[in-house]
Amino acid sequence: MQENHSFDNFFGAFPGVKAPFSLNNTICYPYNLTDPQGGCVKPWNGDNISSKIQAWGLSHSYGTSHLAYNQGAMNGFVDAQKVLPNNSEFANYSASYYTGKTIPNYWDLASYYTLDANFFSSVLSYSYPNHVEMVAAQTGPYCNNLCKPAYNLTFPTIVNELQANKITWKFYAAPWEDSHDCKPVNSSWLTHGQEVWNILPDFTTITTNPNECHRIQNINDFFKDVNNDNLPSVSWITPDLNESDHPGVTATLPRGQQYITSIVDAISDSPMWKSTAIFITWDEFGGYFDQVAPSQVDSYGYGFRVPLIVVSPYAKHGFISYGPRSGQQQDFSSFLSTIEWNWGLGNLTDRDGNNPPLKYLFNFHQSPMPPLVLPSNILATYPLSSCSLCLVGFGIKPISVANPPAYPVVVPAYPDPDLS
Repeated sequence: MQENHSFDNFFGAFPGVKAPFSLNNTICYPYNLTDPQGGCVKPWNGDNISSKIQAWGLSHSYGTSHLAYNQGAMNGFVDAQKVLPNNSEFANYSASYYTGKTIPNYWDLASYYTLDANFFSSVLSYSYPNHVEMVAAQTGPYCNNLCKPAYNLTFPTIVNELQANKITWKFYAAPWEDSHDCKPVNSSWLTHGQEVWNILPDFTTITTNPNECHRIQNINDFFKDVNNDNLPSVSWITPDLNESDHPGVTATLPRGQQYITSIVDAISDSPMWKSTAIFITWDEFGGYFDQVAPSQVDSYGYGFRVPLIVVSPYAKHGFISYGPRSGQQQDFSSFLSTIEWNWGLGNLTDRDGNNPPLKYLFNFHQSPMPPLVLPSNILATYPLSSCSLCLVGFGIKPISVANPPAYPVVVPAYPDPDLS
């Protein structure tokens, strides 16, 4: 789970995305919704000043989100930035978008594996409630328009279901210190960002349960588990601030891509590749525009559209999805419904109960794809066909993407007959 970029900001211009899910350059976002003659900003390519844009933090609060949403008109993104006086000068950044020139690793992964173009954050707000929804399919009754971190959450999460059914799990929060395991959370432990991203310590049933509390770990533990071929059945990974893609702090776009690449490459180079699915997404819009109005399924959301990249040997190769049925939207609770479907668990709330699992993004009858190996110390190049640094291969020496190795078809025993 990365931070704060909408679908249009990262993938609206991605080749092959069809209307109305692709970038619409005819839309013009007013500087002032109450003054239609006061000028407007059309979506514009920010590749040439991407570092400058990324260095500026746009407002993305509950209030800003609702101003930008504008009761479904989806035209308030630029105007909404006036809620912070210092942002007025840079409000046009909210209408910027990038291409493979700026985010080649993300575009390469999306072009080789599967991109979901109809996927949404869970709450029309900022990071914290969206991270809570990611594990609980709700924000709980306490979450008002501020929805600040609370360190005494008591409603159930998917990890309680996993634990009860003896399904292994871990929550890897990049800077977490293992010495904090199994203790009531102290906000002074949490570095900037982690107080709203590393949310499992907020649940008292986890921090006080000796069978669960040690399963909150850090990114070094993740790489150690990969090297030992010992990943749990279900994992979550939240980044360090510097690698989070979060605008306005120290997180550069190259560093975020290299971080994600290091995670994917580590799994790709292990025996676990053949049985692993990786979901890469962003927790909310970060103040950036998106043209597709999110369905309002309840009083909290959906929030704005965000990218979802699915990496797996059984991901549909080069596939762009628009939902399990044409136009059907999904949010972060679909991660939970996927877990529940795969292990036969019950749903937590109506959110995950009504959200189909993400099985339609896979083809379990195809020849398993060799992993795409991108450079993790420098950026790749896009398109993938021109990337001399990008390789493919599993169990062999990786070779050029222009000459991928062939693998025999292996059809696993799978309980769901409607998978294609």
